[in-house]
Amino acid sequence: SLAQDFAFSYVCGMGEVLTKDCCHSSGFQDEVSQTPRPDPGALYQQARVSIGPVPADASDGGPMHDPPTSRTAKLTMDPDEQEKEKLRLRTLTTDFVRDVIAQDGGRQGCLITVLDGLRGEQYEAMYSLDGSLRSFVIEPIEQHRSTRVIPVPDFHDVWLGREFRDFEGTFWASQLTDEQLDRVVAVELSPDSTSPLYFMESTAVLADRFVQAMTILVLYNAQDCK
Repeated sequence: SLAQDFAFSYVCGMGEVLTKDCCHSSGFQDEVSQTPRPDPGALYQQARVSIGPVPADASDGGPMHDPPTSRTAKLTMDPDEQEKEKLRLRTLTTDFVRDVIAQDGGRQGCLITVLDGLRGEQYEAMYSLDGSLRSFVIEPIEQHRSTRVIPVPDFHDVWLGREFRDFEGTFWASQLTDEQLDRVVAVELSPDSTSPLYFMESTAVLADRFVQAMTILVLYNAQDCK
C-alpha cells in the first residue's frame, strides 16, 4: 500500500532527518552519519511485515480490522499528493521527537494518563525518548511509583485504543467516556514481553500523532540505526 511505501521512503532517510533536526549530541550525529544505509529490498519487506494490511477474516485472534486509519494512505493519491503525504509524515515525526526527546537539566516529554488494567487504576506520568531514540521512558508524577523504561525495539505495533481488538475486553473500555476513548493509545509489545501498554494522551490529536510517529520510529529501530 502507499502507507508502506511512505514508511519505506521515510525510514531510509530517518537517520539524516532526526540527526539534523532533533538530536544535538555530536556523538549521536557521528554514529548515525556512519551507519550504512539499509538494503532497500530488505527494508521494504520489513515494513510490509510491520504495517501490512490485516486479513479481513480475523477470527484467528488477531486485530479485527485494518491498521489504524491514521497510518493508512488513500489509494487514489496522485504523485503530488504522495509527496505531500511524505512531507507531512516527515514533519509530524520530527516535531514529535522534538517534543519528547529527553534533555539534560530538566524533565522533557508529554503528559499522559497511564491505564493500569491489572490494578484498575490510572495515574499521570510523563513519557519521553532518550537521545538514541531506542528507549521509551514513562516517569510517573507521583514519586512513589516506579519509572518504566521500554526498549523501542520491543514495540511490536502501536494502535489507537478503539482500533486495537484486545482493548475491547479491558476494564477501561467500559469505564471511559467516548471523549476519553478517543485519546487512548495501545502499545502492543513483543510476544515475549508483558501485556499491552495503555494510556491516554491529553488530546485525540496527540494520540493520533503518537501512533503515526512511533510506527515510523519502530521501523527506524528495526534497522539497528542507533
